[in-house]
Amino acid sequence: MATIKAMVKKSLKRKDGKYKVVIRLNHQGQEASIKNEWYASESDTRKNGELKGSLKHTLDIYIASLFEKYQRNAQLALRMNARQLADFLSDTNSENFALDFISYARENADLLEKDGRISTAKLRRCAINSFSKFVKSDHFDINSITKKILLDWFGWILAQPQLGNRKRGRRAPTSYKQQLQVVYKLAMYKYNDEDNNLIRIPRNPFLSVTPPKDNTPEKRALTVEQIRAIANLSYQEEIRNIHNRFNFAKDVFILSFCLIGMNTVDLFGCKEIRDGKIIYERAKTRTRRSDHARMEVAIPDMAMPLFEKYKDDDKSDYVFNFHRQYSSVGTMTAAVNKGLKQIGKVLGIDRLQFYAARHSWATIAVNDVKIDKYIVHQALNHVDEKTAITDIYIKKDWGLTDEANKAVMDYVFKETPE
Repeated sequence: MATIKAMVKKSLKRKDGKYKVVIRLNHQGQEASIKNEWYASESDTRKNGELKGSLKHTLDIYIASLFEKYQRNAQLALRMNARQLADFLSDTNSENFALDFISYARENADLLEKDGRISTAKLRRCAINSFSKFVKSDHFDINSITKKILLDWFGWILAQPQLGNRKRGRRAPTSYKQQLQVVYKLAMYKYNDEDNNLIRIPRNPFLSVTPPKDNTPEKRALTVEQIRAIANLSYQEEIRNIHNRFNFAKDVFILSFCLIGMNTVDLFGCKEIRDGKIIYERAKTRTRRSDHARMEVAIPDMAMPLFEKYKDDDKSDYVFNFHRQYSSVGTMTAAVNKGLKQIGKVLGIDRLQFYAARHSWATIAVNDVKIDKYIVHQALNHVDEKTAITDIYIKKDWGLTDEANKAVMDYVFKETPE
């Protein structure tokens, strides 16, 4: 009779502090490991390597399913050695496939962060943490996610109390669903093999659910007057050797607006300037685009004082000196957000966010300056699905983008508005 047991080897510790789960099969005096995707944290394990808590419960269920398969195929198993039986049990149909969705999603967020997509990684972790808190476990099998569980999760999110003065995001159910749906699709792509009729994850419950709608739209774009007010704010007095977040946030926000909504991750990591143009690959979408989301933005006159203020020295690989003030783009972003919160209080702008610079530029360009939407799409480096195929064969004219940006700058920062 074969035996199957799950445990961790303390010697197999990853950099994130988690341990690889080893599922050990004993069969006819031989041992073999059953392939799996499970990882355990310190709280999931005992000192002797045995598992405990919710992970143990989840793996007990999985091992029970493996053992049931073994019993159904007992005669066949007698003709196998331990390695062959281990492969047979772990391979590979939806009947006994298991994937820890929460752990898989956390690993995906780590990969996003390594790729420089800090904001997306942060949002994805928020979604993962919310789902984990809802199911009251750090482990959840992917094929156990159902439409009902997702709908109950959305309702739970909206029912959570407000934390202090912090407002709950009205779009949380929708944005969290989007984040975890991406992870679910990635898992289906990785583990399903339709060519060989091998479907380990047979359905996507995210496709059949719609989060509750919030009829109050979240306003992100600022008015022309609000942009001017931020630009015209007086600087706070600097205390020696203490970095002023208020002043820094004002500068970086206006710099971003003048550079067509350039994100902090791109400002922080930008390494190329040529002929008065900042050239970079937009971190948010570069891995998903054949053109690597390349952007070229001429520095407008309005931004030149800020460019001179924050440009790095000629020997540096970086365009801006933000890397000298902050250890990472995450710490820079945190400083900007805290400074914007102060600015919002001064100007009476509720929930002022850095992304408003990008939204505001686009809104003003289309609604006030009447720039063609196709040019605005190009300026934002968006892909229009209707023209995506045609655009492959058309070289981008960055001169049109620069002209559009100049028109927006003239409209917003001219002395006397018409």
